[in-house]
Amino acid sequence: MAITSRDDPPETPLSAELLLRPTVRHPELNGLVSDGDRRAIHLKLPRDEDSRPVDALHVHGYAPREESQVVQKAIWSQIGVEAGGPPDTLGKLDGGERNEPLAITQLFLL
Repeated sequence: MAITSRDDPPETPLSAELLLRPTVRHPELNGLVSDGDRRAIHLKLPRDEDSRPVDALHVHGYAPREESQVVQKAIWSQIGVEAGGPPDTLGKLDGGERNEPLAITQLFLL
């Protein structure tokens, strides 16, 4: 895949791209990736190195915290672990700072 860059401000958290293969179970994205959520995440259908189509989920570092947290809660509700919300430990960096794109990525990896 080609790497594209943007001119984000220096303090912008890193974005992430997750390739979602059909052989690995992941949260259902219908209703989660909608026009309203596109600032936090969006889905593309590129081709992998073998020219096969693959879902690519982009988690945006520049998304407002509130929008990222809405996505996190929606993913958490699909995991079906327990009531409440995602653990506060998700997205924690050294020094206790929280990174919202990291938290979304970690939820997908759960």
